[in-house]
Amino acid sequence: MNQTNVRIVRHRSGLKPFEVYAEYIASDGSNGAVARLAYARRMLADIQVEEPNMGWCLESRGTDASWHQWEVA
Repeated sequence: MNQTNVRIVRHRSGLKPFEVYAEYIASDGSNGAVARLAYARRMLADIQVEEPNMGWCLESRGTDASWHQWEVA
């Protein structure tokens, strides 16, 4: 079973520590995984234009359950 391993998220203080905009399976070994990752990057760029100061970022999850922020150019 494949798990979500890339997400667009923003971290914030308050009741909800983060808000997830979208989640993707982007490294499942299939040919579509590269396209899904490219799509996630485009979605992130679009939301950053719409909400430039909201702190949206792309995170990935490796073999363990922890998430890591990506530096996206």
